[in-house]
Amino acid sequence: MAPTHSWRLSAVLPGLQLSHSIECGPFAAITPNDNRYNSLANDPRSTPIFLSRFRSPYGKKVKPTLIVNRLKAQQYKALLVTDFRNLIAVCCQMRGFAYRYQSNPKSSGPVFSDFFDIYPGWPRDGGDEWPTDSVFIRGAMQSKPPIEIRRFNGGLPLGIFDQTNRMAIPDVHLLHALTKLFSDQSGKFSSIRRRVFRALEVVRLATRAPIGNLGSQQDYGLSFAQWVSAIEILTHLMICGTNTRPNVNANEVVNVIEAIPWKDQKLRRKSVRWSKKIGSGNSVNTRIRKAEQIYRRMYKVRCDYLHGNTIIGRAVERYWQPSRGHLSGQAPILFRWYLLKILSHFGFTNYLNPISIIDQSTLRNLSDDVNIYEWPLYGNAPEI
Repeated sequence: MAPTHSWRLSAVLPGLQLSHSIECGPFAAITPNDNRYNSLANDPRSTPIFLSRFRSPYGKKVKPTLIVNRLKAQQYKALLVTDFRNLIAVCCQMRGFAYRYQSNPKSSGPVFSDFFDIYPGWPRDGGDEWPTDSVFIRGAMQSKPPIEIRRFNGGLPLGIFDQTNRMAIPDVHLLHALTKLFSDQSGKFSSIRRRVFRALEVVRLATRAPIGNLGSQQDYGLSFAQWVSAIEILTHLMICGTNTRPNVNANEVVNVIEAIPWKDQKLRRKSVRWSKKIGSGNSVNTRIRKAEQIYRRMYKVRCDYLHGNTIIGRAVERYWQPSRGHLSGQAPILFRWYLLKILSHFGFTNYLNPISIIDQSTLRNLSDDVNIYEWPLYGNAPEI
């Protein structure tokens, strides 16, 4: 670990409680029990008053997670900070979604990207005032005097009432692969890195808490459209390399899904009924794999929503049946497997070793050394 004095504050995440600090190349996300955290919080250049003024809606003191860097000034880019934040978010969220299927979902960790929101700016150079050129103030308060830091009271992102009710623990397999890609300095994988992290940003938008429109069709419909877009971004890498711009369609995505080496026979077997269109107004009944059905349902919801088709009820998915499970819980798990397949294809991980389906009593006792990420794809997925 580099000396504390070489680390500089990059971002403040008041809604996030990480299980442990995560370091990747020149960046690190540090928790309050990290030695670097205490040094930065007491350093006048990091404005300790600012970091001590965050509260929950109930007035409970909150210690935000910090993203720090040790880059030279000319190397620093805001995009690098958000890419690193998205890396951590997706790794923690995918584990959170999988553990939501335990009997005690409160232990799952955060599933919504709101927990990973970056506070929009902080005062620099240890001053007592918040300069008006901050991103937070620019455009809204440009003509007004700076904000006095001693009068500042910071809160949590909208919809989060208590930072401590969701401990974020990363999916170690995704974390290993994504940090390996993020840290690559050779430039050989720049196109792969761009597309993968572009997909992670789309996932951040797809996993916003469905509260902006009161949990209506607007919240869920747009989320599924973004899940499909994130998968399509990754598909560009698989079907013709990194240098061309192919047209991606649902069949290309299904080809990648079918190449995932599911261990459970239920996922390998074509046992799910599906009606496929074979021409103008014609369709034929066939059987497909469960993972393919989940994606085709997502794709259909995307088209219905973005094309302005009639949608009945809040569930968004037309002709939904309870036996299918809820796409809001299945889409993230399918994306995780899809991302691992892409990363494995380019040599960033060889982890594709799912286990057989297990019952809930066994699931409660599993650690991350055993894969729990197939089970949620079945029809018993609850609504997230």
